Amino acid sequence: MGAKISIKYIFKGYLIRKMKRMYKRNKPELLKPLMKAITKKWFLHRYFIDVNTYKQLFPEKISYIYQESIQLYYSSIKFYNSKLHPLLKETPGFKYAAVIEDTEVIGGSSVIILDEQYVLYDLKYALNNTNTDFTDEAIQYYNNDKIVMDANNIDGYFKNAITLINNYSSNYYHFVLEVIAKFEVLSKLSIPTEVPLLIDNICLHVPQFRQAIELFNKDHREIKWVKKGLRYKVEFLYHIKCPNIIPPNYHQILKIKANHNLFDFTTLEFVRKNVLKKLPKDYKGYKRIFLSRKNASARRTYNEEDVIKLVEKYNFSIIYVEEKSLEEQAAIFNEAELILGPTGAAFTNMIFCKSTCKIICFTNYAIDLSIFSTIANLIGIDMQYIYDKTLTLDSNSNIHSSFNIDLLQLEEALRQIIHDK
Repeated sequence: MGAKISIKYIFKGYLIRKMKRMYKRNKPELLKPLMKAITKKWFLHRYFIDVNTYKQLFPEKISYIYQESIQLYYSSIKFYNSKLHPLLKETPGFKYAAVIEDTEVIGGSSVIILDEQYVLYDLKYALNNTNTDFTDEAIQYYNNDKIVMDANNIDGYFKNAITLINNYSSNYYHFVLEVIAKFEVLSKLSIPTEVPLLIDNICLHVPQFRQAIELFNKDHREIKWVKKGLRYKVEFLYHIKCPNIIPPNYHQILKIKANHNLFDFTTLEFVRKNVLKKLPKDYKGYKRIFLSRKNASARRTYNEEDVIKLVEKYNFSIIYVEEKSLEEQAAIFNEAELILGPTGAAFTNMIFCKSTCKIICFTNYAIDLSIFSTIANLIGIDMQYIYDKTLTLDSNSNIHSSFNIDLLQLEEALRQIIHDK
């Protein structure tokens, strides 16, 4: 039995690689229907379409229940010792919520299957750059408007549901800024409370994620946990466009620009206020904290032990964020006056900081990845980056590369901040 399964997956992998080569080399259209026929039971072939175009084509299938023109913000990174002081810039954006009839959602994916021809993937049309790599649980391959997905089993059916299913929902940064962020629009909608929430079941197994859902699910809606990669039919789907625009990945980090990540300040304030008002008023936290990645993934490893020896001389408390509850994390960041640490999801908690807080973030390359710098600028936090000057940034550089922090430069930066305070 095991041998049959492994042969099936090997053959399946071979066929999808074959399809990718076919699309890339623009093989005669004759071959594509043949390949589609062979792989019909394994793969779904669709086309991306933006929501407005789909509504024009099929007005009976989709109804807006909320629309708002907004301003989205971005700000470049401030590197230590740089004379540049990046300004907060804005660009127009759009938030909406809609009811879509007869759809399918996929666990762990931001893709919504609209019908036998089209899928809705808001991010594809929200980002006006060619450097974004739309990695997603459902997407096996895409090229321009074409998309190929796994035809995994249908695992359930819902009459009505609100989808909070999201790509990378297991990551704290994406969970807060893309999943929890949708509660801001949801709080403005008059949807019957018996309509359940669809949420990825990975969130069920992370205590801090469960705590956030309980906090923001003020209507006490039933939660339907969906399995990664499986499909679910929904007769009437309530879909809320993510207000923050965050690329899932990049083709080349060399080409990353600050305006590739865009943030809705109203959403950030909504999350911030709702969490902070739950904090105990008599909480006494740490003034100086260092965020350890000791228990985190093996990505972006660096000389942490050497850095810890240095910062301990300056009375920093070592914090393992993953061991703290949601409220504890918020309280720790809210009380901190100076925060050090490597770039990573833990810095999502800076939305709970006071504007007087100062941050030094470690990273590998001098790239303008504005995923935290914009949030810092919106709140008024002085955030600086220190990067590894020994690394060469080129077209093959990896965003998750290991690095080393110059201890002399870090100590110089620390003394300067402490002296200024």
